[in-house]
Amino acid sequence: MDGWINRLSRGLWGAMLQWMRRPEVRALQRRSIGWLPTRWQVRARRDLRRQNRFALRYGRRIVTASIWIVVASLGFQLAYAIVLELSLRGAFTIPSPPAP
Repeated sequence: MDGWINRLSRGLWGAMLQWMRRPEVRALQRRSIGWLPTRWQVRARRDLRRQNRFALRYGRRIVTASIWIVVASLGFQLAYAIVLELSLRGAFTIPSPPAP
């Protein structure tokens, strides 16, 4: 099960990186720093670089963990639905002994 989750996380992470490297997205990042007051712009540039470094270092692991959380959640929901359906159909009731 780990193989398809890794492939999915690589694909998602690659698509996110490709999207964030588009020229219009980069220009939007630069323009958004320009919208800030001048005293905050230096810190905003530094924080943006730090955020990008963090994303490159840990981003794929975060995406993989998020996918695992979604898969686990779906598994628990499926198990709950199965147990609930079996309970409604009487699979867990103990039959009463016949009357003498």
